[in-house]
Amino acid sequence: MQLNPYSILAFLSAIFLIALFFLVLKLRRTKGAQLFSFVILCFALYTIGYGLNISATSLAQAVLFFKIERIGVSFIPSFYIMFALSYIENYDFLKKRFVPLYFIIPILSVIALLTNNHHSLFYSNPSFYQGNLISSFGYSPQIWYFIQQFYILVGSFLANIVLIALFISGSRIYRRQIGSIVIGSFILLILHSLFHPNMLGLLNLNVNITPYISVISGLLMYVGLRQYNLFRFVPIIRDSLFENMTDGIIVIDKNGVLVDYNEMASIFTKLKKAQMGEQAEDALLFWNELKCNELNINERIVLEYNSEILGIAAFYEIRLSPFYDRKNVFQGQIIVIRDITAQKESEKTIEDQSRFINAMLDNLPIGIFMVDAENGKPIIVNNHAKLLMGRGILPDATKENLSEVYEAFIAGTDQRYPTEKMPIARGMIGESSHIDDMEVRQPNGTRLRLEIVGCPITDSNGKVYASLVGFFDITERKKTEQYVQEQNERLQELIATKDRFFSIIAHDLKSPFNTIIGFGELLKNRVDEFTKEEVSEYSKHIYNAAIHTFKLLENLLEWSRIQQGTIKFQPSCQNLSSICNECLSALQESASIKEIELFHSIPDSVHIFVDKEMVSTIFRNLISNAIKFTPRKGKIELIVHNNSNSTVEVIVSDTGIGMGSDIKQNVFKIDGKVSRPGTEGEPSTGLGLLLCKEFAAKHGSEIVIESAEGVGSKFCFKLPKA
Repeated sequence: MQLNPYSILAFLSAIFLIALFFLVLKLRRTKGAQLFSFVILCFALYTIGYGLNISATSLAQAVLFFKIERIGVSFIPSFYIMFALSYIENYDFLKKRFVPLYFIIPILSVIALLTNNHHSLFYSNPSFYQGNLISSFGYSPQIWYFIQQFYILVGSFLANIVLIALFISGSRIYRRQIGSIVIGSFILLILHSLFHPNMLGLLNLNVNITPYISVISGLLMYVGLRQYNLFRFVPIIRDSLFENMTDGIIVIDKNGVLVDYNEMASIFTKLKKAQMGEQAEDALLFWNELKCNELNINERIVLEYNSEILGIAAFYEIRLSPFYDRKNVFQGQIIVIRDITAQKESEKTIEDQSRFINAMLDNLPIGIFMVDAENGKPIIVNNHAKLLMGRGILPDATKENLSEVYEAFIAGTDQRYPTEKMPIARGMIGESSHIDDMEVRQPNGTRLRLEIVGCPITDSNGKVYASLVGFFDITERKKTEQYVQEQNERLQELIATKDRFFSIIAHDLKSPFNTIIGFGELLKNRVDEFTKEEVSEYSKHIYNAAIHTFKLLENLLEWSRIQQGTIKFQPSCQNLSSICNECLSALQESASIKEIELFHSIPDSVHIFVDKEMVSTIFRNLISNAIKFTPRKGKIELIVHNNSNSTVEVIVSDTGIGMGSDIKQNVFKIDGKVSRPGTEGEPSTGLGLLLCKEFAAKHGSEIVIESAEGVGSKFCFKLPKA
């Protein structure tokens, strides 16, 4: 083997093609790149074989190197056709059952070439000539050689037709890349057909230029593939997605030139084909309006303008994004335009609904309060809630301190309402509740009683995300309920009074009248039969019964006048000692009969501002009651204490039989039924003490009893000083 400049150049071309083979393999993620790498590898084998052939020093060497050369060239059209079909994603022609068809002729050509010595179907008459510069291998081409050449030309032509069709129908942004591949392929095909010695051989060259041209052709196609790989789209997919997207897509190169757009972008922005290649700021209506040159990368902009095509006002969201090559070098911008008219209409509908809901909430006569279930932060507070609480949304409110920040108390106390028992807090843990025992203190100090109903708010999965309460002011209602309760209690007292009156009339009046009528009838019918002493005794019984009946009627009349409110309260300055003397004097005879000592230690200097008749009634009844329940030779004393600068305390003390707790609890109740006979059988109705209670209340006082059975009793009350 003898090297020469042409063979060395061929070997260098082969080395370059092998390097190109590995570069193309790096693009194997790009559709068709791996198949194209096999095309490059076949060209490298072909070029090596040719370089060896023109360096041969014998016929045997020339024949061997010729076979290597033809084996390499045999498979080029097969891989090239498959590359073109793969490039356009035409998978129907790349299915496994079709792949062997592409290799039938190449394989038969190789077989024919290797067995040519037996049949001479590929070539005949081999000859060898060694010149001064290069060697040459001569032969007569036979039938299978022409079949192989025809397959190479037709296969290359068909592959180029596919690529040209792709170039013509492809999208604008990809024509430059596809064009590079088509040009590289056509250069090789045309020059091979024009100058190959066994083809047209126009210049009658002694050297086959095809191996050298394949380097240039392969490089051009590699550049196209590499540029195509930048976008990682195959054209058919690009067209099906890019042109059929509902979003508008605009591509601008690194120089700000409009290089591509889809149909929707044309509709949204009124772009015309003639504007391709223009600067974006000249071609796009919104570019200068939105100051796109000043925008940050990935900034989101919303633009509203009228669409003449749609004839309605439309909203568009415009997003600008950069794209880079593998070396992270800026290559341009992709603009995505999305029609958000429906979204805006939905937002407007939601906004209108929100306004309606807010207006409804703010005009409801109940307070509405909603908080976030996770942290207790208030979300919604309507106007009535603000009015009742005296506060709006407080930023420092949490689920732990709601009771404190909103000044919530247990009704009627200064004790904070337990946060965990508040309906708003219970709603956060998924519980519904109802309370009416909470008060809130407004900033001005006013406290309102609230009734509150709370419930959790859940999402579609049942998870609690908020707690909602409705509440209203029941302060007046509670006052009304309390008033009604008091009136009911008063009514019960009146009913009891009525029943007691009937009881008194039925029993207490009946008994003395029976005495009067019985003894009167005896005297009427048998007075002549009785002695003087008997008449005197019977008359005494009649008298005592009449006196008791009179006192009973007098008390009943006084009681009825009090209940009817017809007794006028007419206070005046009175000497307490004088009133006591008058009362003791009037009851002295009753006390003397039982040998009871009556006295008082009230100084003459004590003056009181009272209704004299009422106070006298109090003293008479208390002293009379003490006489009745004090045994013979007992003591009854009236005592006065200077209680304060405004009142004096009066005590009626006796050494009587006293009373137990059950009697003390009921002695001032008309329905208490505590009337009991005195120590010597004196009758009692229990009305006297009721009169004392009412008259003491007229003077702003109450009668307190200190008593125990067997140790006497003390009746204490206060009277205002004059």
